[in-house]
Amino acid sequence: MWKGHILRPSSRKTEIRPTSSRIREAIFDMLGGNSFDGNRVWDLCSGTGAFGIEALSCGASACLFVDIDRKATSVTRRFLKEHSALARAEIVTGDFMKIVKDREDVPFIVFLDPPYECDEIYSWAELTSWTSILAADGTVFVESSSSRILKGWNSRKYGDTTIHWLMGSDS
Repeated sequence: MWKGHILRPSSRKTEIRPTSSRIREAIFDMLGGNSFDGNRVWDLCSGTGAFGIEALSCGASACLFVDIDRKATSVTRRFLKEHSALARAEIVTGDFMKIVKDREDVPFIVFLDPPYECDEIYSWAELTSWTSILAADGTVFVESSSSRILKGWNSRKYGDTTIHWLMGSDS
């Protein structure tokens, strides 16, 4: 829907590392063409929100965007407002680990892209019972540096980046 629209942070001094189009494309290929249709998505450590925005553009019914950086969430909010898509989004500035534990909505797809050096978040992802969070047959994806291993997770390397994933029925 928004192909060709550029999503950029407003400042050159930002430390946001947007998920590359190569990684997004790889995940979308793994999921298959209609995986987003009518499904709820969570984009955690969302940065500019590139993953969640693309999910909305591919038919996701709603997306929760969470990032601790107010500048990052403002980029997402601005883009979605300019493209009349705020009604399908919930944008929260804060610690996603605190926010998601009290959620009642059930995501079909969760994408987690923390800062690569943040061991605490990767440990949280490994220890989380995803079956209690995801919809039936839902999937969680975690992006990391290629040197990181998540025990028990499927993984695929793309240069210096690795995508790890679990289906709700696997966790």
